[in-house]
Amino acid sequence: MRERFRHPQGDGTDLVIQEFPGTQGSIWALVRDSRGTTGSETVMLCQAATADEVVTECVRLLRAQHGGRPETWRAVVAESLEPSF
Repeated sequence: MRERFRHPQGDGTDLVIQEFPGTQGSIWALVRDSRGTTGSETVMLCQAATADEVVTECVRLLRAQHGGRPETWRAVVAESLEPSF
Protein backbone atom coordinates (compact mmCIF):
# COMPACT_ATOMS: atom_id res chain seq x y z
CA MET A 1 0.00 0.00 0.00
CA ARG A 2 1.23 3.46 -0.87
CA GLU A 3 -0.24 6.57 0.64
CA ARG A 4 -0.57 9.03 -2.22
CA PHE A 5 -2.51 11.95 -0.70
CA ARG A 6 -3.39 13.10 2.83
CA HIS A 7 -5.35 16.17 3.82
CA PRO A 8 -6.27 17.12 7.41
CA GLN A 9 -9.94 18.01 7.75
CA GLY A 10 -9.50 20.17 10.85
CA ASP A 11 -11.71 17.92 12.97
CA GLY A 12 -9.13 15.31 13.94
CA THR A 13 -9.58 13.28 10.76
CA ASP A 14 -7.63 13.12 7.50
CA LEU A 15 -8.81 12.19 4.02
CA VAL A 16 -6.30 9.75 2.57
CA ILE A 17 -5.94 8.30 -0.94
CA GLN A 18 -4.13 4.97 -0.97
CA GLU A 19 -2.86 2.91 -3.88
CA PHE A 20 -2.60 -0.85 -3.67
CA PRO A 21 -0.34 -1.95 -6.56
CA GLY A 22 -1.08 -5.34 -8.07
CA THR A 23 0.04 -7.49 -10.96
CA GLN A 24 -2.95 -6.43 -13.07
CA GLY A 25 -3.02 -2.77 -12.08
CA SER A 26 -3.65 -0.80 -8.94
CA ILE A 27 -6.67 -0.60 -6.70
CA TRP A 28 -7.34 2.87 -5.31
CA ALA A 29 -9.06 3.71 -2.04
CA LEU A 30 -10.25 6.82 -0.25
CA VAL A 31 -10.32 6.48 3.53
CA ARG A 32 -11.06 8.68 6.52
CA ASP A 33 -8.28 8.30 9.06
CA SER A 34 -8.98 9.37 12.65
CA ARG A 35 -6.32 9.47 15.33
CA GLY A 36 -7.70 10.10 18.77
CA THR A 37 -6.69 9.54 22.33
CA THR A 38 -8.25 6.06 22.25
CA GLY A 39 -6.34 4.96 19.14
CA SER A 40 -6.83 5.27 15.42
CA GLU A 41 -9.76 4.35 13.22
CA THR A 42 -9.78 4.03 9.44
CA VAL A 43 -13.05 4.03 7.50
CA MET A 44 -13.21 3.07 3.81
CA LEU A 45 -15.17 5.72 1.91
CA CYS A 46 -14.67 4.53 -1.66
CA GLN A 47 -12.66 2.01 -3.67
CA ALA A 48 -12.10 1.86 -7.43
CA ALA A 49 -9.94 0.42 -10.16
CA THR A 50 -8.96 3.90 -11.34
CA ALA A 51 -7.56 6.86 -9.48
CA ASP A 52 -10.03 9.22 -11.19
CA GLU A 53 -13.06 7.74 -9.44
CA VAL A 54 -11.42 8.08 -6.04
CA VAL A 55 -10.17 11.60 -6.79
CA THR A 56 -13.68 12.69 -7.78
CA GLU A 57 -15.09 11.55 -4.43
CA CYS A 58 -12.17 13.12 -2.55
CA VAL A 59 -12.74 16.46 -4.32
CA ARG A 60 -16.45 16.31 -3.45
CA LEU A 61 -15.66 15.77 0.24
CA LEU A 62 -12.96 18.46 0.31
CA ARG A 63 -15.37 21.00 -1.19
CA ALA A 64 -18.09 20.05 1.29
CA GLN A 65 -15.70 20.52 4.23
CA HIS A 66 -13.60 23.48 3.07
CA GLY A 67 -15.43 25.15 0.16
CA GLY A 68 -13.58 26.31 -2.92
CA ARG A 69 -13.68 25.40 -6.57
CA PRO A 70 -13.60 21.77 -7.68
CA GLU A 71 -10.93 22.55 -10.29
CA THR A 72 -8.61 23.86 -7.59
CA TRP A 73 -9.09 20.83 -5.34
CA ARG A 74 -8.65 18.46 -8.30
CA ALA A 75 -5.33 20.16 -9.14
CA VAL A 76 -4.13 19.86 -5.52
CA VAL A 77 -4.99 16.16 -5.38
CA ALA A 78 -3.69 15.39 -8.90
CA GLU A 79 -0.33 17.00 -8.13
CA SER A 80 0.21 14.61 -5.22
CA LEU A 81 -0.69 11.60 -7.39
CA GLU A 82 1.87 12.43 -10.05
CA PRO A 83 4.84 10.06 -10.06
CA SER A 84 7.92 11.54 -8.44
CA PHE A 85 11.23 11.48 -10.22
